[in-house]
Amino acid sequence: TTLPWYPSVRLFRQRQRSEWQDILADVQLELTKQVDREKIAIITPLAPNSSGSVSKLDSIMSLANSTPNESANLYKEAVALVKRGDLINALVLLQRGVEINPTDAKISLAIANVHHLKGDFSGAIACYRRIILDAPNHSVAYSNLGNSLRELGRYDEAIDHLQKALALDPSCAEAAHNLGLCYKALGKTNEAIDNFKRALSVCPPYVAPLRAMFEIYRQSGDIRVAISVLQEHISKY
Repeated sequence: TTLPWYPSVRLFRQRQRSEWQDILADVQLELTKQVDREKIAIITPLAPNSSGSVSKLDSIMSLANSTPNESANLYKEAVALVKRGDLINALVLLQRGVEINPTDAKISLAIANVHHLKGDFSGAIACYRRIILDAPNHSVAYSNLGNSLRELGRYDEAIDHLQKALALDPSCAEAAHNLGLCYKALGKTNEAIDNFKRALSVCPPYVAPLRAMFEIYRQSGDIRVAISVLQEHISKY
């Protein structure tokens, strides 16, 4: 149910008095839908746009103005293909672009990110490592490398790189969220929750860490805590 005074607010009503399981299931479903709409921002740390929401594709493929015209045009065409879901042809164009301008780290990073989006995490990891060799303080490359390692279940390695990313850029909400996911997978729920909270403090519209915290409390049976987490976040933002 929505409210006419606050159209962005959703109300979830109990089907039976004092019965919370259905409410939690409904909230979880809506959070899952929201996460699916955000998934996956891997070029730059997530940041709110002017409307206060996170623009996934803008953060995935923000255009660079410093590249030569030909490679820049290929990059723009690749952006359009990514938006249409044509990752294979996007990768072809990006590879042409880096052949034209081998020193363009933006295109090299985009190639790595397309590998990640395709599910080729090993290929993405190799690309991110090459970028870091050339740019040892590239916080986004460290963050994305950690994310790809996490996808392969290499949590300890992922944690090292995500912590490095946050040391270089404490405002990287994506790195904090993925670090929380690593700790969650390792059963370290306190560390996981701390990093999910950190991600939310940097980027309040970022729903994924909120959903992850909700899941931790729900799975532990702390239904009231799970609800209070949602209420606290809603009251602040």
